[in-house]
Amino acid sequence: MGVVSKVVDRGRNEVVAAALDLAKLIATKSLVAVSGTKRLISHARDHSVAENLEYTSTWNSAMLQTKDMMESLVATKAK
Repeated sequence: MGVVSKVVDRGRNEVVAAALDLAKLIATKSLVAVSGTKRLISHARDHSVAENLEYTSTWNSAMLQTKDMMESLVATKAK
């Protein structure tokens, strides 16, 4: 699934520093994308693959119409 991206085993201070670095990275991402990812992962715990695919499809379709998505498309096109 690729959820673990780093293993930190050098003590509490290093773990906290790594967690804060990851939190800062996540904070730079779209709130819609982060909250959507959290919702989809939470939904996946209690539903079948087929149900999750349907839920994800519906979620993605709805999110294509958000202000964040339009800003992302404009920014990508400007690159």
